[in-house]
Order: sequence, then C-alpha cells, then structure tokens
Amino acid sequence: MTLVFTAAVMDMLHTGHINLLRKMRERGDLTMVILHDGFTTFESKGKLPIESLEKRTRNLIDTGLVDIVRYAYSPLPKSEFWETVRDYRNKFDLVYMRGDDWRDFPGRVVLDDLGVPIEFVPYTKGVSSTELRKQL
Repeated sequence: MTLVFTAAVMDMLHTGHINLLRKMRERGDLTMVILHDGFTTFESKGKLPIESLEKRTRNLIDTGLVDIVRYAYSPLPKSEFWETVRDYRNKFDLVYMRGDDWRDFPGRVVLDDLGVPIEFVPYTKGVSSTELRKQL
C-alpha cells in the first residue's frame, strides 16, 4: 500500500489545493497532509494563515480526499518529515507530492536523505492563496 503525503498551509482552500489532493488520491491508497500551524507558516512564508488550523483541518476533511491530517508545530518543520517517515515507513510505501512551483522546499533534503520519492504536480496557474489575499 502507498501513502502519499504533502506538507502545506492549505489556507483558503482553492482549486490548486484540490488539484493536488486529487493527484495524491490517484497516486496512492491513502493520503496525508502535514498541516502547518500559524508559527511554522510565518517562519517559512513570513505571513500568518487567514483561516485557523481548525478551519483548515475541517476543509481538508470535508473534501473526502484526505485520510490523515498531521500538524507541524515545530519551528523547524523539517522535523515533521522525519517523524512522518519514521512513523509510516514500515507500514506503507511513501511518496511525497507537491506542486512544481516550489521544488527546493524546506524539508526536501530530509526526504532525499531518507530516500522518499518526491513527485511534482503542475502548478495550477492563476490561483493561489496569495492571489486570494490580494482580492480580499
């Protein structure tokens, strides 16, 4: 069985997020999102999510495309990758998936070092949380 996972903020869930989640569902038997809290989001992107962690979790669950939600609370979210691989490697084949707009993401070195395959899906043009923020 294959577990496909990603790490993301998933603020203001939009078409780009849904496209990624659908690709994850097509690729694996189970899907997991490591959801960044406000602190880890600010550390990596310099801004806070608009929606609460609880709201973002509920949105993900409501899609029916996510089986497991974990949380990244660490000031070094790379540790969440290590813990996820440690917790699931013996039970599943692991694949990490994300949009191709950020290929050198924090934590990539950890996944490469642990031998977790990384697959990129095409970025959905014209839609992003940043663009939604501007429209608000």
